[in-house]
Amino acid sequence: MSAYTAVDPHNLHLNFQIVGLKALLFQKEQEHKVLKSTGQKPKKRKREKKGLEGILAKQNKGVAERSKRDADVAAQGAATVENAQKKLAEKAELYQKMICMYSYRIGID
Repeated sequence: MSAYTAVDPHNLHLNFQIVGLKALLFQKEQEHKVLKSTGQKPKKRKREKKGLEGILAKQNKGVAERSKRDADVAAQGAATVENAQKKLAEKAELYQKMICMYSYRIGID
């Protein structure tokens, strides 16, 4: 057996992420200790509060374009359905005439 084992690149990437997060945590802990030893309180980040109006007013990119395309496709689909119904009605009428002619030829009333 060899002492070398295969390294999974995905696992290696995960390990690097964990090490980076641990380093960041260590840095923040050290900053907190320094602030605590000097008697200062750590600064809290203030979040910008967005009201419900701001969230609802914002529209995703491309929504208007997509709704226009959907409306066009729906209109084309409706025209296609109407056209297909007309064709089927014509076909049914033709078949009805054919049945009448066939029954007349063989003498069925």
